[in-house]
Amino acid sequence: MSLYTYVPGRAELVDVMLDAVHLETHGHPLGTTWRERVESIARERWLLARRR
Repeated sequence: MSLYTYVPGRAELVDVMLDAVHLETHGHPLGTTWRERVESIARERWLLARRR
């Protein structure tokens, strides 16, 4: 429960966690096909999940 010393409640905690994850993501590559963009996003999300 000491975590709630830093944030008022669960909703704010989830917001802070989502912000941290979004800071680690990169923009989507431009000038590629939709399939290449989806593959790139999937690889990025997989690596992010493994780090977490």
